[in-house]
Amino acid sequence: MDKTKTEPRILVCGLEGAGKRMCITALVDATMDAVAKIETEAKPESETPKVFVDIVDIPSTIPPQGFATAMREQLRAADLVLWVIGYPKALNEAELAWMKAYQNAMPTLPLLVVGMGEGRAAQWNAATFSTTQPKTEEEQSVSDWRERLRTDLAIYSPADIVLCAIDRASDPMQRNDTLVALSTRIEGLLPKECRFAWITREKAVQDRGEKADKMIVAASTAAGAIGLIPLPIADMPFIITTQVALILGLCSLYGKTFTRHAAKSLVLTCLSALAGPIAFQNIMKVVPGLGSVVGGGVAFACTYAVGKATKIFLEQEKALDFSNFTKYVKNIFKEYIRSKKLKDKEIDEDKN
Repeated sequence: MDKTKTEPRILVCGLEGAGKRMCITALVDATMDAVAKIETEAKPESETPKVFVDIVDIPSTIPPQGFATAMREQLRAADLVLWVIGYPKALNEAELAWMKAYQNAMPTLPLLVVGMGEGRAAQWNAATFSTTQPKTEEEQSVSDWRERLRTDLAIYSPADIVLCAIDRASDPMQRNDTLVALSTRIEGLLPKECRFAWITREKAVQDRGEKADKMIVAASTAAGAIGLIPLPIADMPFIITTQVALILGLCSLYGKTFTRHAAKSLVLTCLSALAGPIAFQNIMKVVPGLGSVVGGGVAFACTYAVGKATKIFLEQEKALDFSNFTKYVKNIFKEYIRSKKLKDKEIDEDKN
């Protein structure tokens, strides 16, 4: 897996009318073009990472011979297959054959099945409708439909089968709860390096503080995954871009305006200030041909410190001034390194 890839690509499959476009546009901030491909819309000033989505209308006929070979390249570029099925339809022979062809082409690619249209049930009510403990005929019908999907799909080992009621706009709270559950499941199936892009772009309304924490950890993971980053700091485009995107994403989350130029200047100042502590902690390395480099763990810690400091300043409604912000970043960085060393020591002692 390419650990420098931080923008996920999701393949959304299903029969025509299953609800594919409704599902994905409800989940992620996206625009659709004429060739049925979706690419998240990113403002040039924001440097917000993108989420790419390809929508595939599955034909109602058996896939032709050689399909797996022809589709292997498209599947290889994807990080997740989202297969949408509309209630109350059952999987027919052709759709099962297409699903098998996809899995034969790329067996390690995660498959998440989404049952769209739970809210189409005549007696559906957001507050009382239950498929886990069905009491009405409609509830039993939806419950049976889900179990039938589980049975039919058992041989394909999907990561999960999630029922959705996002087409029922009359209850915004239930709709959002459904989006949060599905979005969280997708996030967990994406590569760790790609989760920051998804969390930044998802539409589900969540607790702001919790989402900020998720963004910070995901961005830090993406930065840390690079492994080795050459110094000097001015030559670290990947970590700089990630931290700029994190600052701008957090500002947007808290309803604040901050320019890309200002965010980049802030990041460069912070990284310069951290050069001393990094060297002091003796976690710099020397690699033949590269000179001094900083490991992925330090890239994680730097990004984590920048994100945490940004969140503190935004929640306290402080201005992101260079001097005070840099002090916060250095203190958070040092505390993170200190706690990590202590934790690593405890782990080593437990092993011995």
